[in-house]
Amino acid sequence: MNQENGQLNTGKPDGPARDFLLLTLLWLVSIVIVNPIGDFPLNDDWSFGLAVGYFLQTGSFHPTGWTAMPLITNVLWGSLFCLPAGFSFTALRFSTLVAAWLGMGGVYWLMREIRQPRLLAFLAAFSVAFNPIYFQLSNSFMTDVLSLTLMIFSAIFFLKNLKDNSPASLGIATVISLAAILSRQVGLAVPLAFAIAAVCQRGLKPRAVLTAVSPLILGAFTLAAFQHWLKAAGRWPADYSSGSTFMLSGLNSPARSAFHLVHNSYKCVMYLGFFLAPVLVFLGPGFGDLRGKKWLPLAFIWLSLAGLVIVGGCYGHGFTMPLGGDTMNVWGMGPLTLHDVVYEDVPRIPMLGLGFWLPVTLISWVAAGLILYRLGTIAWKLSPGMLTPGAEPGAFAGLFLLLISLIYAAPFLLSGFYDRYLIAIIPFLIGGLAFYRPQNPFASPIVCRVTITFLAIGFLVYSVGGAKDYLAWNRARWTALDDLMANEKIKPANIDGGLEFNGYYLYRSAYKVVPGKSFWWVDDDSYMVTFNPIPGYRALHSYHYPHWLPPFTGDIFMLKKDPANLSATRVPSAPSAAH
Repeated sequence: MNQENGQLNTGKPDGPARDFLLLTLLWLVSIVIVNPIGDFPLNDDWSFGLAVGYFLQTGSFHPTGWTAMPLITNVLWGSLFCLPAGFSFTALRFSTLVAAWLGMGGVYWLMREIRQPRLLAFLAAFSVAFNPIYFQLSNSFMTDVLSLTLMIFSAIFFLKNLKDNSPASLGIATVISLAAILSRQVGLAVPLAFAIAAVCQRGLKPRAVLTAVSPLILGAFTLAAFQHWLKAAGRWPADYSSGSTFMLSGLNSPARSAFHLVHNSYKCVMYLGFFLAPVLVFLGPGFGDLRGKKWLPLAFIWLSLAGLVIVGGCYGHGFTMPLGGDTMNVWGMGPLTLHDVVYEDVPRIPMLGLGFWLPVTLISWVAAGLILYRLGTIAWKLSPGMLTPGAEPGAFAGLFLLLISLIYAAPFLLSGFYDRYLIAIIPFLIGGLAFYRPQNPFASPIVCRVTITFLAIGFLVYSVGGAKDYLAWNRARWTALDDLMANEKIKPANIDGGLEFNGYYLYRSAYKVVPGKSFWWVDDDSYMVTFNPIPGYRALHSYHYPHWLPPFTGDIFMLKKDPANLSATRVPSAPSAAH
């Protein structure tokens, strides 16, 4: 490894290809270990899978009411992978795995496009691909990964246009950005960032402004036309506006908005610190070598973040990571969507303890401070003349990438977010931070190598182990449900099988939550599938599954209501829809 120029010493000229082959090998080995095979939905992808199934049967796009994004790009992409053997969630899962693999290559290309060394490009691609949330979502048909991949490739061609002002690169970037927008509305962040960066670069000449804003206008018009069609065709999902309504609700009270901004910004930067830790070790803290009083701002940032940890813990948000996450949680990876975990006061599955989460919190805290320090240093060091019309075209690349991160994050900081939303910030924030390179490394080359290797191995273990565990218990859950329906001849309407099962078989937008039952469309809970036996039910069968993080052998129970032993259970109000 050559620390000075940041390249992998292969001795051959085709280094980038070898880098990507190594990343691909790691990716394939990890997927084999996880074993994504299984015709069952995960998290919200039962809803997206239903839309694909309907499209394959009828040739028409009709999302379920449990849809808060355009989704059309995802349906078309998933349908391609179902054509050879017909619809299955295994095929849909492989469609996302391919999109994730392309996204990994896109991150490497993005970093090379802004002239970053191979080692940094490799680290960036690795940090995205084996980010625990990105990796877990890659083994599902959730919409986040394909949307991010399209945003990455559109950003690459927008960067090319910032350098050469080529109509071809602008056209390609615009088409890809339209596909991203028709996957998730947040894809608009890329053309909006381009419009700002291009106007800053080329000035306010009418032709230059029109060129800069045309991708954004076309994207907004396409999204508006698509939404108009949904309404006119009677296919507007019941929950489509839930996300924007939730975000706008944060503006109703200025005081509340200020609190949300501080709290959500803290959560955001802590998660991003953990996600970017390997790259930040390579980049170092910022311009200069932090001699003398240059340590003071960084020390102040760390003390402030430590204070927020304490305040958050005192007010019930927890002292350690994960800070109220959805995909990353105290049990490992992936939401536990069975009745007993959500509603019952019974033993849950073993958790990853403080021995795991305290080091993660420390890493997040240190890296979050480095992110804030580098952003502050970049803002301080960049003179106004560096980003004025006519300046060096490459100077606007970093601005463009940082703007994508800021524009994307802004709505969530005022209202709230699921941890999985943050993966779309990672590649652009890395690119923006890396573009303005530090003059000196953070530590000695040996310390950097050891630290990066340690973090990379940790990411691999947590990501692969967490994804494997999530698939394992879901596979056992669906084995129990299939046995109930096939062998016991029980209809889905008589089963509470968790969010995915009841959503896939029984979803209806007009459903009203019934007191004493789970919120997820339960008609009759005479039968239930859970992690634990619960009061009022007797166990018919149990299904073992292996668990790696932490290591244990778990059980999924098939339960039948026992009226002779029925007792009241605690049922809170229904949670909000998770999209």
